[in-house]
Amino acid sequence: RAQRAGIKVIAVDVNAQGADATITTDNVQAGVVACERLAKEIGYKGRFVIINGVSVSSVLERVAGCKSAINRYPNITLLSDRLNGTGSREGGMEAMVYLMEEYDHLDAVFAINDPTAYGALMAAEQAGRDEFLLASVDGSSFAIDTIQQPNVWIATAVQRPRMMAETAVEMGIALLNGEEVRQRFILIPAQLATQP
Repeated sequence: RAQRAGIKVIAVDVNAQGADATITTDNVQAGVVACERLAKEIGYKGRFVIINGVSVSSVLERVAGCKSAINRYPNITLLSDRLNGTGSREGGMEAMVYLMEEYDHLDAVFAINDPTAYGALMAAEQAGRDEFLLASVDGSSFAIDTIQQPNVWIATAVQRPRMMAETAVEMGIALLNGEEVRQRFILIPAQLATQP
């Protein structure tokens, strides 16, 4: 309806069907860099789990990126990728409790976002489990602060929301001015923040 009324629609941070343009984090790449770091830190071998999330494009892409990274290493075994941590601290805690009950040893945990990772970290600390490493996607300030402390959470793939918003506004203005926009789907790469 917006487009029929002459309104330009720009999707930011997730893919939205029918938008005139989309600017989002390269979520596949974010999953790749986070899980590649986990793989490297565990010596490219071991027991790996993914705490998944709600079925939206960004989550699906992060999980696909993670899997593509770890699938390159035959000595990494993906034990679970089906638990939905709901993208929240509470959901991350609940999923991690279940995973720790199910598996007596884990080497790496990938959480689809920082709140999920934080919940997983809290569950692990309460259970006294520290045999695994944890990575996520978002780059929130609380995650970067937590990663600087000695604990199992070693990395987060940092999104760049300011760059996404600025790019969206620039593209929206260009479309309003009737300019031909050559690229209507823009992926912004994530940068990995790690322990010092």
